[in-house]
Amino acid sequence: MADDQNTLSMGCYGNPEVETPNMDRLANDGMIFDRHYDTTAICMGSRANVFTGMYEYKTGCNFVHGDMSKQIWSKSYPVRLREAGYLTAFAGKFGIVVDGNGICEDEFDFYGGAKGQTNYATSKNFSMKRFAKKYPHSTLSYGAFGKEVIRKSVEKRKPFCLSISFKAPHRPTTPDPRFDHVYRGKKFTKPANYGR
Repeated sequence: MADDQNTLSMGCYGNPEVETPNMDRLANDGMIFDRHYDTTAICMGSRANVFTGMYEYKTGCNFVHGDMSKQIWSKSYPVRLREAGYLTAFAGKFGIVVDGNGICEDEFDFYGGAKGQTNYATSKNFSMKRFAKKYPHSTLSYGAFGKEVIRKSVEKRKPFCLSISFKAPHRPTTPDPRFDHVYRGKKFTKPANYGR
């Protein structure tokens, strides 16, 4: 999941000014959703909807509403797949608190969304620090985490459910400096809804 990313910011949805080769490849080899909408197009509320398949008024989870109940979280796809024998993993921006007990990292076999998960610096995310030297920016560290989970799934001969919520599209926009050259000197057309 790309946190707070608009479809207009991806080449696979027709924007010729951006370079999104990995997302374009996924879209080309998979599918594009061209008739969809998000009922809670903001941060934690949107992730809660995706995890549970429920509307915000059912999850009770957004900035002004508070925690998600354990009863609701128990119906989420990571919990149900783990109960069905899947190896489950999550990395990235989580932010969902369950019944005031914090982030439910114990509900996953592998977890990379602990304290510091909203920081772009990998070293600030407690559960991702082991990747910090090679990948100081969070984006590539999440990819390394994903590779590690898939490798462990193969070793254990178990199906897996890997969820990664990439923070990079979320404001404040702090891209990985190793990609600064990609748009150097480039000018962009303002979108039709700019400034509205």
